[in-house]
Amino acid sequence: THDLANAIFGLLDLTRHPSPVTRHCLYGIYHFSNNGQCSWYEFAQEIVAQAQQFGEPVKVQRVLPIRTEDYPLPATRPAYSVFSREKYTLATGAQVPDWRSSLSTYFKLREG
Repeated sequence: THDLANAIFGLLDLTRHPSPVTRHCLYGIYHFSNNGQCSWYEFAQEIVAQAQQFGEPVKVQRVLPIRTEDYPLPATRPAYSVFSREKYTLATGAQVPDWRSSLSTYFKLREG
């Protein structure tokens, strides 16, 4: 997405022009996601709602929740987990938009 591309370019700029403050941020793992939290169910609901709002063809009219234990996965997953953008934010100072806003931007770009 546009936000992820901007995040990557921001980090690449750090490697070309590190400051004394950001020099320690040149290594390690960076997590990135948009601001806000949601479950997979909430994410799917918002995708359907915005797709309908922007006139995209949607085959499903309603999203139903499913309990994690009812969805077979090869690996055990934690009940709750979110990315921490703290390192990215400290390194770049960038403001990350809310995921709903970025989803809306995605649909607007699809419209042309």
